[in-house]
Amino acid sequence: MTLPTKIKTWNYSVNHDATEGVFADMCKHAIYLLKEAIASFSQWGVVASSDSVAVKNIGDASPDLWTDWTTDIVNATGAHSWVLLENSVTGGQLCIDMLSASVHIMDVVYSATGAFNTDGTTTARPTDSESIYIHDTLLWAPSATDGMVVNAMCSSDGKITRCYIHCLDGASRGGLFFGLEEMTGVPSQWTSAIPQAVLRTNVAVSVSTTPTQQDPRVAYFDGTSELNYMYLEDATPYEGWNLAFLTTECYHQWSGDQGNALYEVNINMDWNDGFPISALGLFRTTSPRQGGMGAFQDLYAAPESHQALTSYPDDASYQWVKWGCFFVPWNGTAPLEAP
Repeated sequence: MTLPTKIKTWNYSVNHDATEGVFADMCKHAIYLLKEAIASFSQWGVVASSDSVAVKNIGDASPDLWTDWTTDIVNATGAHSWVLLENSVTGGQLCIDMLSASVHIMDVVYSATGAFNTDGTTTARPTDSESIYIHDTLLWAPSATDGMVVNAMCSSDGKITRCYIHCLDGASRGGLFFGLEEMTGVPSQWTSAIPQAVLRTNVAVSVSTTPTQQDPRVAYFDGTSELNYMYLEDATPYEGWNLAFLTTECYHQWSGDQGNALYEVNINMDWNDGFPISALGLFRTTSPRQGGMGAFQDLYAAPESHQALTSYPDDASYQWVKWGCFFVPWNGTAPLEAP
């Protein structure tokens, strides 16, 4: 069958495994690998950090204090580790904050405008005037797993970055996916030079034998100093936030008997028969600027029945693989933990 044409060219940092026998070490190593994977892309760099003992803020020399995962990744409610990365193309800043004593709880915060403008300390990350929580003090991994694999990809123009921590088979499965997306085909009301969306899927608490996609969420920055957070499977948005949905021809976004999964509707299940996969867009249901908010690039809806980190089509070509709820481009190598 004909594969989708990739709109972007991509750089990859994939198949980084954390398989330490102690769960706390596994989590710390995975978060360190996530930072390393993002920072490996030429458009990204660490601009500030804390290892719980020392702190480097924006403008300080040698700002990356996360050099050894065994000592520099500290989860705590007091002095703890955090790291701030910046994208030189988009100006966006991404903060990973290990603010909980639980090793599988963290904050991931993104500012599309690089608004982390107040220095951090060993006990608190830098504050900002405008940001969105990609992951807000929630579990990012199940409490039991056989290992973790960290994958990241960045478009060669630096405008799209996607990250996926995949927890391997065990008593429970899960992981964390988020994407910093450049939307295409946006309406004229969206005036920013790089119309960005933040896409996040958390599957940390799945305990079924087949991984389920839980809690898909989207936020977008529309260039009007307004960062909105959309909760996809709930008809009522959080107080003060606006509501939007992922749109696709083959899925609806809620089915009570499927948890919070993107639930398949009328999509053929034979992955070699030439049926197309379905692209994704963003639709805002509330005023002002109600309507379509653009399309995601190189991102397609994936049914729950298609196993994580398997190739699409199912021929081991690995030009596209499943991350969370989505099919994303891949570099042709077999992902770790692919069946």
